[in-house]
Amino acid sequence: MQPKWFLFGILCLLQLADLLSTRIASVHGAAELNPIVRASGLWPAKLLALLLIFLLVRRSNRLCSLWFVTAMYVVVVGWNFCQAAIH
Repeated sequence: MQPKWFLFGILCLLQLADLLSTRIASVHGAAELNPIVRASGLWPAKLLALLLIFLLVRRSNRLCSLWFVTAMYVVVVGWNFCQAAIH
């Protein structure tokens, strides 16, 4: 398996974790800060994100950029769980 498709798998799992952690945080009173998600809804935004991630992985030859996106999603998911714990 190519490293970029391994990262794609990780990013898909992080999208699922983002979806779940966003739902948990919102149930506990946290507000959605992403204007795209607020305008379109959580499911459509996640489906769009998966499509964009797939296109990024498919076209990218630089693992550095894929690792950066992966790290950003780890931060987002961590933030969501922190917000759920605070509220």
